[in-house]
Amino acid sequence: MELKLQRKMNNKLNLELAKESYKLATKASIGSFATFAAITYFFWGLVSTPLLLTWVCINVICSASVFFVARLFENRVNLNNADRWLGIYSILVLVSEVPWGFLGPLGFMIEDENYHMLTLFILGGVTAGGIITRAQIFRNYVLTLFALLTPTLITLLMQGTALAESVLILILIYMMFMLWVAKSYSRNVRRNIQLWLDNEKLLGEVRDSHAEIAKKNLELTHEIEQGKEIESQLIEAKERSERASEAKNQFLANVSHELRTPLNGIMGFTELLQEEHLDQKHNHYVSQIGKAAKSLLHIVNDILDITSIESGQISLNEEPFSLHTEMEEILAIMRPIAERKNLALKLCIDDQLQKRLYGDANRLRQIVSNLISNAIKYTESGYVSLNIKLLKSGSKRVWLRFEVEDTGIGIAEDGLSTIFDNFTRVENFETRKTEGAGLGLAIVKSLVLKMNGELDVSSRLNEGSCFSLELPLKVCAKDDFCLQPPRTACITEQQRQNFHVLVVDDNEINRMLLCAFLAKLGNPYAVASNGYEALAQIRNNRFDVVLMDIQMPDISGMDVASRLRAESTTIPILIATTAHAFPEQHQTILDAGFSDLLTKPVGMEELEKTLTHAYSGGYTENRRVTNIPY
Repeated sequence: MELKLQRKMNNKLNLELAKESYKLATKASIGSFATFAAITYFFWGLVSTPLLLTWVCINVICSASVFFVARLFENRVNLNNADRWLGIYSILVLVSEVPWGFLGPLGFMIEDENYHMLTLFILGGVTAGGIITRAQIFRNYVLTLFALLTPTLITLLMQGTALAESVLILILIYMMFMLWVAKSYSRNVRRNIQLWLDNEKLLGEVRDSHAEIAKKNLELTHEIEQGKEIESQLIEAKERSERASEAKNQFLANVSHELRTPLNGIMGFTELLQEEHLDQKHNHYVSQIGKAAKSLLHIVNDILDITSIESGQISLNEEPFSLHTEMEEILAIMRPIAERKNLALKLCIDDQLQKRLYGDANRLRQIVSNLISNAIKYTESGYVSLNIKLLKSGSKRVWLRFEVEDTGIGIAEDGLSTIFDNFTRVENFETRKTEGAGLGLAIVKSLVLKMNGELDVSSRLNEGSCFSLELPLKVCAKDDFCLQPPRTACITEQQRQNFHVLVVDDNEINRMLLCAFLAKLGNPYAVASNGYEALAQIRNNRFDVVLMDIQMPDISGMDVASRLRAESTTIPILIATTAHAFPEQHQTILDAGFSDLLTKPVGMEELEKTLTHAYSGGYTENRRVTNIPY
């Protein structure tokens, strides 16, 4: 009896899934006709007309077939054959989406890269829209996703260029993300339908027990509210995805943001493993993982920078700095790389440059680091030198000339005019020996122009190159104004044991990583997996520092900070741990009440410096709190 009842409930569930799937299939088929017309308009004359018309006709026939079968379904479906109709629907999905997938190879036949991006955005929009129309049953969305994107992946793989491989990797990451979203959506749709069926069952039992129905209704109402909240979150996520597909730059920025969270775990745990006593072989494996992760992070940062530059969102953060200190730190980082190639790395700074300067030290470091890194990359023997000369000096401003010279492979004369363009490399793509997306020099050029400077290059093939830039920088008027408190200080083990830290992050990997770092540093810690848990912990315990993620479900890190500051003026030091990398986003976080922030991936050394800075009184908000009232 119980087995028969369960089979009946499963048939009802399949019936509702079939109704929902075919209802949305009808709407999707109608919308496809407009999409075919738009694609024909954009691609007309750019690809073979017979090929384009053939593709459109096949898709129109497939969409019309789906529409016809959906109308037939309305008159013939019943409780006993719902499962068979679901199988037919899966076949229809495959038949209708396979022709769609050949839009990728069709679009890549056009030599204009703008049409490549248009093709990718169209496919991205179709796959995003497929969450609603196909993901009621997860296998149908899997068929949709792979049918749509597999031809494009094969096309990119066959191109064999670095750009194609980068786009291919991004598409694969996008596919994994969409599969995760589709799985969640499918699970929630089934859950909502099941809740509806359970509600019908409860209504049938109300005649037998008033007390029981009251209890069940209370539980059911709570579950329905949760279901509506999840559905609302899914709709909001879908809208965000549609907005992201409207512009290339926003899409790239979102991808780079999403990559930082897994990179945080990869690089962090790699750092921890490197401190373990591994045998030589496994230590080499871990080292290679670390190198690959750093290479990927470098590409993500370059993509983020070029996106900010192209959208006009990049800004300068000026502050006092020592030119000697900044340049020596750069060479300290680059020297081991140069030594592995037996290259001499030289630094020469004009003796007249003794004053502290005022400007964006981080952007200056990025410019010089990129130039020196490129010089080392393309130099097999000889030297790489950095010479800094004082061109002109005034009471408030100095004009400096930076020269990065190498004895590397040099640049052909016909390549000098395009060397600062996006995705341009010195080497040929097919025969290159070095890695990189070809964005470094484009970023350097844009940053130099942003800082009102000039950039130039001279080179001779097989003899070497010299990149020179001239920058105006402000001079600190008063030494007291330029002096900054030291970032680090010495802390004893006993002091660390009395310095309590709360880790707040909804991602389990991020929590594990930060806790592992804190355990190695010797700081006692507690954890919270969401904003509400964090508020409860802070209100009832004493913490010196709170390491808080910004993007969390239910209540964000910035909302937690606002609530704490509204409740009391004596709160722990709030340090944000975030995957947001735009300067404007950083300023928004600081304005919300955070004393500092750590951008993911977070390393142990960076975390240690931040905690030491907090303990030594480097932040103004360093008062402790105990039992803040509700």
